[in-house]
Amino acid sequence: KSATLFDTPGVIESNHLMHNLTIKELKAITPNTRLKPITYKLKAGQAMMLGGLVLIEMVEGKPFLFTAVASQNVTVHVTRRDRVGALLCTKTGGEEPMLFPPFTTERVREIGLGTIPEIRREIDTHAAFVKAKTEA
Repeated sequence: KSATLFDTPGVIESNHLMHNLTIKELKAITPNTRLKPITYKLKAGQAMMLGGLVLIEMVEGKPFLFTAVASQNVTVHVTRRDRVGALLCTKTGGEEPMLFPPFTTERVREIGLGTIPEIRREIDTHAAFVKAKTEA
């Protein structure tokens, strides 16, 4: 069975995640069935993990709804922020991974999951709510 993946990136940079994934990992993150959004309510001190590749942390503020849209082969897991490091060490790769991709312990080390790049975004929940109400 063959597949074609069309990627239309804006700016190509060497530190993009896709440049560090194997063909098997790229196939895993590429959906092959209809995507089903999954919404979680994150409270301060919680984090959402998309496999061992993406980490979204709710640092402070009121509970907020986050919707993940990912391939059925990517594990979506919500946990406490203080457990993220332990989960990355024990539940990615290995014999019984809970978080995937990546699929092997070697790949976890190669990708360097302990050094997930940090991007901070402040979300004004009140402004987003008011905008949604006025557009309805």
